[in-house]
Amino acid sequence: MNGTVANRNLSTSATVEYPLSQQFDGASFALPESLEDKVEQFRQEVPESLPSNVSVLGTESSVYLVFSNSIPATGRANVTGVPLERTVNKRWLSFGAILASDVTFNTTGTPASVSAISDDPASYRLDLVRVDATHRQTGLLLDPDTGNQLTLPGTAGMLANDAEESSTLFTDIASKARALAVNGSVSQLTGTINRSIGRFLGEQTSDGLPTVSPRTAFWSGGANTTVDALVLTPGTAARTFASQFDPTNTSQRRWERPLLYRTERSLASKTVNTVSELRNQTESEGEVISVTANLTQQRISVQETAEHATDEECSKDKLTVETSEGFTCVNIPVDVLLHGGVAWTGSAPGTDDVIPIIGVSSRHEDSPNETLAGEYRIVGELVNASQVNESWRDRPVLVAYYLEQIEERERSRQRNQRTRHEQDPRTHGSSAGHYRERFQQGEWPSSTR
Repeated sequence: MNGTVANRNLSTSATVEYPLSQQFDGASFALPESLEDKVEQFRQEVPESLPSNVSVLGTESSVYLVFSNSIPATGRANVTGVPLERTVNKRWLSFGAILASDVTFNTTGTPASVSAISDDPASYRLDLVRVDATHRQTGLLLDPDTGNQLTLPGTAGMLANDAEESSTLFTDIASKARALAVNGSVSQLTGTINRSIGRFLGEQTSDGLPTVSPRTAFWSGGANTTVDALVLTPGTAARTFASQFDPTNTSQRRWERPLLYRTERSLASKTVNTVSELRNQTESEGEVISVTANLTQQRISVQETAEHATDEECSKDKLTVETSEGFTCVNIPVDVLLHGGVAWTGSAPGTDDVIPIIGVSSRHEDSPNETLAGEYRIVGELVNASQVNESWRDRPVLVAYYLEQIEERERSRQRNQRTRHEQDPRTHGSSAGHYRERFQQGEWPSSTR
């Protein structure tokens, strides 16, 4: 199944008919975690008994909270329901509310190309498209580390016909990750993040289309990818909603271009049976490889490491920085996670049986570092070590675009099965929190979906 995305058209209906129903059509989004308190407050204020499931519907001119007995999905949505009189206000947005009797989701994009969307974006306004192209991406986690503020992952990407070589993208990747997290946190947060992400993605020189996603993800180079995404053109309410809840500020950086709100991403990869096969395959350098292997990795939080190494005068959730007025303590609200380790196939590995694994992700970590070991599904690009660091000796390295422990993947599959059962209107209701994990669990290659 590598390189493919399964077709998924979902149609679920409630059994209750409401008077004065209207038809609504637009882009469907998962409910942002930061809106959940507002939604619960709204439930207390309205006289109607509202269904447990909530999603966001964005149209050209309005955004709505859709209360229904249908299992939410990100994609295109057709909604039949009654608009409620009250609104919910958040971040300069006013959300209408719909009590839905029927919702149909389409989660499979219609084939399109980067050139076609770029040349005539109006023809694709709010459409769900499927594009085969090269896709590179970076991501961060907005993690204030103060009070009860929520974490907010964000992934920015560039979909193009031609991609910058990974050798330039991943040179001195640890310094790039630190610059994004620490430098962006110390001063002029938004502007510094914009410049760091823009340089990594090559936005100033690319004729491609920017992409965003609310999921955690690994940074990746220009891999051949199939992407399903909603086309959000400038000036639409759906685009405004996406930009307000995107910590990468992609919409603000490329406001004049159509924005692709990514719903699915599938990497084309070559499967190998053992790590040993990669040791002498210089002809495979530059290819995206998929392998199941034993992995010992260390995950290093840039945010937590910087804060724990700070001066004693600052608390452990602050960084000591020098300003024109002396030293001061500042919070680091942005984090990225460095991954480094070795993978091998079989039992005890020999020196020639292992391959180094490196990567950067936006996953959450509350300690400076953590060591993990187990059997993993690994998808990544095979590169020469000198492309990552000139001082490293000539040997293959796998740059991880996806890492998932086999045992955890099975637990996640079982959780999703239980979630679908609990959300089925024929069995149980559910709250937004039950399905939140499904939208933020990370990148899954097509062969594991």
